[in-house]
Amino acid sequence: MPLSRRTLLAAGLAGGCIRPAWAEGWFELKDDDGAPVENMRTAVELVAPIDELPGRMMLGTDSPFVRIIEFFDYNCPACRRAAPDMEALVRQDDEVGVVLVHNPILATSSRVAAAFSIAIATRHGQDMALRFHAEMFRRPGPVTAGKLRTVTSEIGLDPQIVGREAEALATAVKAHEDAAAALGFGVTPSFVLGSVSLLGYPGAKAMRRFTQSAAQCGEPLCR
Repeated sequence: MPLSRRTLLAAGLAGGCIRPAWAEGWFELKDDDGAPVENMRTAVELVAPIDELPGRMMLGTDSPFVRIIEFFDYNCPACRRAAPDMEALVRQDDEVGVVLVHNPILATSSRVAAAFSIAIATRHGQDMALRFHAEMFRRPGPVTAGKLRTVTSEIGLDPQIVGREAEALATAVKAHEDAAAALGFGVTPSFVLGSVSLLGYPGAKAMRRFTQSAAQCGEPLCR
């Protein structure tokens, strides 16, 4: 039976052939245009609570070999560019998964949209929440009450019901915000890949490159 990337990486770790990157500092990562990507080490204890966040969404398999955590805002233009790229990434590689976490820091309407998303995920299911997520980013412009009503209606839900459900979820939205703040994420989107945080969107090619490296050595850049 052919060896999977999961098996090969485990063997490498057991054999001691993969050097811990924390011993050498941050990575020299480049985005699609060749510019540096700001990145930093991330403590495991700050990442672990993300799995317990109410209403967090998952693109791809629930137990991916390579897991990306994206912190986004529905008013963020770079997040809009990243959204279809993240969908394509998990379609192209079934060992990659993307956890979607809210970081609604750009406007009050960002928090309202986050509450709608969390309400849909917790009350109406993950698939419906992912449809809402995709449609919010497919439509140009900032979040407005009209945009929320239109998108909610088009995925088959009653905007008034979802709005009432969302009003009760201020604590859940804050839990997402607190997770982002604990990681120092004042930029959207930001990502966690393994034990490394990436600030800003590096582009589709760079993200693909980083995940391929993570599959080989557990880090966004293999030394």
